[in-house]
Amino acid sequence: MTRTIKLTVAAIIFGAVLSLTTFAQGSPWIRMMNQGISNVNDVAMHPNGRIWITKTDGTIWSAQNENSNFVQVPAPGFAVRISANVLTCITTNDGRLFYRHESANTWQQINRPNSFVNDVDIGFPHTTVSGTYLAHLWISETIFPIASNNSVKYINAKNDVSEKTLPPQIGVVSYLDYYALQGTFNGSFTSTNSMGFSRVSVKAAGLQNQVWGVGFNGTVWKYVGNSWIRTPAQGMSDVTDAHGGNIWLAGQQQYNGTIWCSTDIGLTFRQDTGEKGFQNLASSYGWSEFQSIYAAGYNGTLWKRAEAPSPCIP
Repeated sequence: MTRTIKLTVAAIIFGAVLSLTTFAQGSPWIRMMNQGISNVNDVAMHPNGRIWITKTDGTIWSAQNENSNFVQVPAPGFAVRISANVLTCITTNDGRLFYRHESANTWQQINRPNSFVNDVDIGFPHTTVSGTYLAHLWISETIFPIASNNSVKYINAKNDVSEKTLPPQIGVVSYLDYYALQGTFNGSFTSTNSMGFSRVSVKAAGLQNQVWGVGFNGTVWKYVGNSWIRTPAQGMSDVTDAHGGNIWLAGQQQYNGTIWCSTDIGLTFRQDTGEKGFQNLASSYGWSEFQSIYAAGYNGTLWKRAEAPSPCIP
């Protein structure tokens, strides 16, 4: 019987994260054993088939395709999160944001003064009504008050003036326009008036108003019509929005890193096959109906799962 949740996934049994070395026969998850795969922290896949990973030592590696060996790529800092689409983007452990074109060998920094970038994702370009080939780069960041204006004055009933330091805005989600044909960014970041997000994922196919976020508290949200709407899912660490429209989630470590999926745009979620130990997810970008989901394990392994023939096998 298919298990569907409408209230919470936090009822998963607590326990130690299990090893991802063996799965039951017939499992859709396949461990990738390419040379160069070890100590994987995060994973991303470019539309051209190139796979990118960051490792727990902050290095960046890539493979031309799923059958190639991984080779190290020079990094501009200690890389943590990575996303790949029309651009490849990373965040570093000191909160900086970088990008590079697929044909380039250098990383360019996107300056975010007084900000610590937690996560980054970039959507697939789409053609706007005006004919512009546009993509959006999305980030989750913590914004710190500007040093010269980091306090606010209060006047109490006795007309005594006191000062209080403004707190940082944690987990703000913002986006920046990227003109794919020109290869340039335009304007400045636009805030979605949100706080508390650790992860962000944008629709692979570039469909509008379908951005997903995971809170530091493990809740899962979708951005629709310029508003964030909470879904029933809880206890999650990461989210990816696959090309076919399915939403994939990885549970937090205290919930054994289980995988969950939604085929109805986040109305309900169900657990996938019962495997455990995953922390970060990515979906491949292509034009076939069913694509692949990639997952980095808490133990540094890398895994792949085809969405076909049926996502979220109970």
